[in-house]
Amino acid sequence: MLQKRYIPFKYKISAVMVILTVSIVAFMSTIYYIYTKNAIMQQYRESQQLLEYNAKSAVKAMDHTYFALEKSLEDVMRQTTSSIIEEYNEKNRWDRIDLHTFTQRISGMDIYIIDKNYVVPHTTDEKDLQLDFKQFPDFITILQKIIKNGEFVSDRINLTVSAGELKKFSYQPTPDGKYIVEIGINMNHFDEVLSQRNLNNVFDDLITSNDTVEKITLYTSGGTTYNKKNEDGTLEVIPNERFPYFEQALKTNQVIKHIQKYKGKTLYYHYIPYLLIEGMGTNEINVIEIIFNDQILQTKLTQAKWIIGVCMIIAIILSIIFGFVTAELISKPIYRMVEGMNRVSKGEFTYRTNIHTNDEFKLLSKSFDSMIDHVRRLLEERNERAVELEEKNQEIVAQKDEINALYEETAAMNEELESLLEQNEKNYLNTVRVLANAIEAKDKYTRGHCDRVTEYAVAIAEAMDFHQGDILNLKFAAILHDVGKIGIPSAIINKQGKLNDEEWETIRKHPQIGYEILKDVEFLQESRKAIYQHHEQVDGKGYPNKLKGNQIHPLARLIGIADAYDAMTSNRPYRTAPLTEEQALAQLLQGKGTQFDHEMVDVFVSLLTQKDTKKKNKKRI
Repeated sequence: MLQKRYIPFKYKISAVMVILTVSIVAFMSTIYYIYTKNAIMQQYRESQQLLEYNAKSAVKAMDHTYFALEKSLEDVMRQTTSSIIEEYNEKNRWDRIDLHTFTQRISGMDIYIIDKNYVVPHTTDEKDLQLDFKQFPDFITILQKIIKNGEFVSDRINLTVSAGELKKFSYQPTPDGKYIVEIGINMNHFDEVLSQRNLNNVFDDLITSNDTVEKITLYTSGGTTYNKKNEDGTLEVIPNERFPYFEQALKTNQVIKHIQKYKGKTLYYHYIPYLLIEGMGTNEINVIEIIFNDQILQTKLTQAKWIIGVCMIIAIILSIIFGFVTAELISKPIYRMVEGMNRVSKGEFTYRTNIHTNDEFKLLSKSFDSMIDHVRRLLEERNERAVELEEKNQEIVAQKDEINALYEETAAMNEELESLLEQNEKNYLNTVRVLANAIEAKDKYTRGHCDRVTEYAVAIAEAMDFHQGDILNLKFAAILHDVGKIGIPSAIINKQGKLNDEEWETIRKHPQIGYEILKDVEFLQESRKAIYQHHEQVDGKGYPNKLKGNQIHPLARLIGIADAYDAMTSNRPYRTAPLTEEQALAQLLQGKGTQFDHEMVDVFVSLLTQKDTKKKNKKRI
């Protein structure tokens, strides 16, 4: 067998100290990293919130600028629509009106005539001629309201449906309600006026001053940009995969956030709704989309990890050095103690450890030296006692023979006593049987009834692990359960047919009579209670005292079941023929929980069923 390798104690101490130190440093580093990460994340979220606010403020400032310009254009647009409608009222035909003469009032103006079918039959903008608005149901609803109100309406800036141009629109229906005069002014003609705050540069400062921003875009309520175009010249629209978040921001008028992985980095999408000043129609609300990246966040987290990692390595190195130095100091007195133990184990009781460390090891050293002195004295005493013990041992051997003789005598007396107790129990049973025979001598129909009731009741008690003392009391009570019938006239006991009420009252007195008969018999005091209550029922409908459930003595409940079963399966003067075992069991089960104890009936039925099964198996054999 290979011997286990010896590991010095100081190495174990060093290992424990290193592990403990590393664990503490790792725990503190983890806490510090979590705190640092949360702080960085909080700072990152705050910067996002600040940028949201700045972006919304930038759009708001731009919106005020556009709104002021649009208000200055509304008077011209109102005068123009009024002039067009006056000429229409005079000529009553659009083909006689030159709409181009009205567009000279302001640069970039176009005029559109919308008929009752929501089609543009006349316009100064050739590309929108015969434009059918029925494909835009939301816009149709707005046009219907304009016709119904019959007033001039000015909309905020919007994109044209055909060319996607940014225009300011106004509408006024003709008095006959057949047409709507729509005027649109191209806002791109005012870029010089809006040079400081326009759609082309509204987010430039925010994007250049924030490294965490990938892109900022302003979308109309239809999901189209105002000025950003694709390679084919069409305006950019929000991608399909991000449209649900954009739509949710429109519906809830709340900021909606979404996170997505893209090319190894995490992008944070924020959708910020913005209500246009006096907006109406199809472009009442815009949405600002800000896309943040996590590059700076990840850089800061990586730096935190490196700092923590370096600190952990330095802490581990220092803990190893400190652990070895400390272990050497701690283990030195221990080696002295081990050396002392080895010397003492070889019988050298004059050895002294001599540890002077001014700590617990010094106390241990003194205790160890005192222990050695004490052991030495004990060994000397042991040698002295060995002689005395040898002398005492001889005396004990002599006394052992005497004790064995006394033991044999005691065993013989115990056997005789057990025999006397058994004989005494038999005498009690024989005495009880004499009384039972007196009962059966008076009732010719109950020969052997008491013995059978005793057999059934004892079988149930043994199956339910009753105490032997209780079983003995049960035997007495079962044999004598009808002893009170000695005081009942024989004419009533042996009467053929049913008893009248008066006779029943007389019969019901036999538990009380039996209880009184046995009152002076000392060993039957517990059995008397069972005899007195054996006709009580668990539902309280029995006699003589109408007791219920656990108020009834357990031995009385056992006798009640055994008595009822034997009565049902034996000849009686009030019944022409006894019940079969199956019929009697059915009666017991029917009375379970009302007349009889629920658990005891189940045990008795199980015993009878097992007994019947064994009989059938024997017949087959």
